[in-house]
Amino acid sequence: MIHGMMVAKRVEFSGSNRIGRRRTAASQLDWRYRAIYEFLQISPSYWLAHKAARGQLPDSTPVPSDFALVQRTYEAFGTVWLKSFHSWWFDVAQYQFAVERSPQVHVIGQVKAREALSDEAKAIFVAQMEDALDAQRDVDGLPETIVLSIPLHGTRRDVQRAIKATIEGLDFQAATSGNYRLLRTKAREDAVLKALRVVRARAARPKAPIWEIAGLINLNAERSRLGSVDDKHVLSAHTSRYTKRAYVLAENAARGSFPDESKLPDDIAIQEFDFALLNRVYRAELKFLEGELKALRASRNWTSQTP
Repeated sequence: MIHGMMVAKRVEFSGSNRIGRRRTAASQLDWRYRAIYEFLQISPSYWLAHKAARGQLPDSTPVPSDFALVQRTYEAFGTVWLKSFHSWWFDVAQYQFAVERSPQVHVIGQVKAREALSDEAKAIFVAQMEDALDAQRDVDGLPETIVLSIPLHGTRRDVQRAIKATIEGLDFQAATSGNYRLLRTKAREDAVLKALRVVRARAARPKAPIWEIAGLINLNAERSRLGSVDDKHVLSAHTSRYTKRAYVLAENAARGSFPDESKLPDDIAIQEFDFALLNRVYRAELKFLEGELKALRASRNWTSQTP
C-alpha cells in the first residue's frame, strides 16, 4: 500500500463504507461460494452440528456416523444463520478456502511538489488512510500491510531501488490460505440453484402438495398450467428429484465438499429435510435481514446529513 496524497474534493467515510465494499466484492465472487453458504443453511446435519456446538443437542439425538466430519466443517465455517453472506465470507469463510490472492497495491493519494497541506487536506488524507486500512484492507483479506511515503523526485530507477531496499527484509505471506477448495465438477449453476429454490419454496409452504411447489417456482411452466392428474404426477416427480438433489448437495457441503452430488453413505441417522423447521429459520432470517437493511439505511441517512 503506497501513499503520496491529495484529492480534489472531500469524501465522507462511515461504517457503511466497509459494508458497501464488502457487498461489491462479494457480488464478484465465484457463484459457488454463495451457494455453499446457502446449502449449509438447509443441511440437517450442519444444523445438528450447530446445536451441538451451542450445547443444545440432547444426548439422545441420533447423529450420522460421520458426524465428527460435519462438526469439523462447522468449526471451520461456523454459523450461517442470522448472518449476511458478505459478513460470513469476509469474517470467516475467506480464511478457510484456499483462495488465490494477487497482491493489490493502492495509492491513497498524492501531494504535488512544493504544495503545503491545509488542515482540510490533512483531514481528507486521514480519512483516505482510514478507509484504505479499514474498508479496503478488509476486502483484501486483512493482509499484513505497510504504508510507504514515496517522494517522486529523482529517476524512476532510483525510486524503484529505494522501494526494493525498504521491503527487502520483510516477511511475505503465501498467496493462498485455508484447507478447503471448491470441487471442479460438471454441476451447472442454474441446476444447482434451481434445487435450492425448490427447498426454499417447500419451506415457505411446508404443508402444500409438492406438485404445487413446482408451479410456485415455474419448475415446469407448461405442466403447471394444465393441472391434470398426470401433470400433477409429473410435477411431483420433478419437485422430488430437485429436493433430493438439494439434499445431497447440502449434506455433502456439510462434510466440506461442494458442489458434490456423490451418493451419501447409507446411514439411517442422517436426517431428512424438516420443512417446518426451515420455515421458522427462514422467517427469523428474513426478520434479521430487514433489521440489517433498516440499520444500513439509517447509517446512510446519517452520513448524508453530516456537515
